Amino acid sequence: MDHVTVRFRSTLRTTLVLWVILLGVAGAQAQRDPLPSWNKGPAREAIITFVKETTEKSSPKYVEPNDRIATFDQDGTL
Repeated sequence: MDHVTVRFRSTLRTTLVLWVILLGVAGAQAQRDPLPSWNKGPAREAIITFVKETTEKSSPKYVEPNDRIATFDQDGTL
């Protein structure tokens, strides 16, 4: 192999490793705070609680994935 090919493969490998690290960090941050741009308050907590209760199979309020459908109008109403 010539020098250019070896250099390209090294650069490609380094780029892929950096992407994997970046995606891992982004995924970890997303799991810590599901609504990072929301201010803390009762509305935010109610949404988080609702989603948790309806998506955990052990919850009595669990909703099957096929039943989790919502349609919104242009003004945001259901």
